[in-house]
Amino acid sequence: LFHFFGRIGCFLGGCCYGIEYPIGFTYTNSVVEAANGVCRLPIPLIEAFFNILIFILLLVCYNKNIMKKGHLILVYCFTYPVVRFIDEFFRGDEIRGFWGPLSTSQWISLVIFAAALIYVIIGKIRGQKFLNKKSA
Repeated sequence: LFHFFGRIGCFLGGCCYGIEYPIGFTYTNSVVEAANGVCRLPIPLIEAFFNILIFILLLVCYNKNIMKKGHLILVYCFTYPVVRFIDEFFRGDEIRGFWGPLSTSQWISLVIFAAALIYVIIGKIRGQKFLNKKSA
């Protein structure tokens, strides 16, 4: 939920912005000069939308007791990196840098997703249960 509000703040502040796009928003007072005066895809709002969907998914998993205690973070570690990896292709702010063909945020997303996957694989090998069984 806080991530949702953070992305709204990014949009309002103009520090994070999308690529030039005919439908979108034009910043006039962004703290980043390059963002001003160009119609841009509102990628922070799009990411905020997906963040609220992830929050709802996490809330459902929590309220329905779907995940075992302590494993709810895995849902986030499998969902948010996918959203961030994809939305990086539509961002116009390149200040965070690139390492080869991918942005820094894309590499971080890959690492988080891979770490969560390795955690689950090791847990499965050790016989760890991640989901709660429904009572019959």
